[in-house]
Amino acid sequence: MNDITASRDSWWLASLGNTLIWARLRVRPAGTAEVLDSDGNTLSYDSADTARSQLFDAEFVDRWAGAPDPRMFTPRAFAETDLLWLDRLLARDPFVTVLTTGSDGLPELTRMPVLYRRDGDRIELRGHWARANPQSRHRGAAKVLVDGPHGYISASWYPDKEPAARVPTWNYAAAELRGQLHTFDDTAALAELVGAISDRFEASVGQAWQFDGARTEHGPELRAIIGFRFQVEHVQLKLKLSQNHPDANQQAVVAALDALATPSSQELAQWMRWHREQAARSD
Repeated sequence: MNDITASRDSWWLASLGNTLIWARLRVRPAGTAEVLDSDGNTLSYDSADTARSQLFDAEFVDRWAGAPDPRMFTPRAFAETDLLWLDRLLARDPFVTVLTTGSDGLPELTRMPVLYRRDGDRIELRGHWARANPQSRHRGAAKVLVDGPHGYISASWYPDKEPAARVPTWNYAAAELRGQLHTFDDTAALAELVGAISDRFEASVGQAWQFDGARTEHGPELRAIIGFRFQVEHVQLKLKLSQNHPDANQQAVVAALDALATPSSQELAQWMRWHREQAARSD
């Protein structure tokens, strides 16, 4: 793995058996190497090459300077690249979490509805904060977390008791978006944004109320908010839908979720069916 360099300032995603760990590689003057994980443990190796070959997976390496940045843990089995899944996630629930870092270095977050637009690989979210929200003063790098269907999976549902099926788990779909926040407080732009948001969600409840930015009584409301555009630079999709299990287990989980007959369990079962259909087409 020639592209991995020894550094005290770089963290890497490493594979230790079936476990993924954050680690940093140190090379000693004598040529020996040690790997320090994010929990403070140390592993020693006779050379940097040995450490790289045993710990770092070329197909699943992520690196950045400094301490580990909070990113969504996504094993290869659950990683997805088809942006149609992001379309589905934001169509079902456009209520997201916007994450930024405050001036004190601590995370700031706001839960809010957004408008989603995608043109090929170009993705933009729009929304607004209350002006009183400290996060409204943020510019630049940010993250958005998107929630999907999720639910408990009982180990008793598995007919094939292979190792992964001996314990229960939780299936879910989610996305982490990384990109740049651009804010605005122009009255006309805010009025257009609020009108578009109102139209989007009025339609979802079968109503037709409309926001009119020209109405005098709406002026104070517009002055009380800050709008933003979030331009997405990276999408991380995670679909944990039992695809790491034998086919018999997957079918059994779908059937069990359907049998629960709740809206959430049946939605999760449907997402599993969609994912299985996609996998079958790609084979």
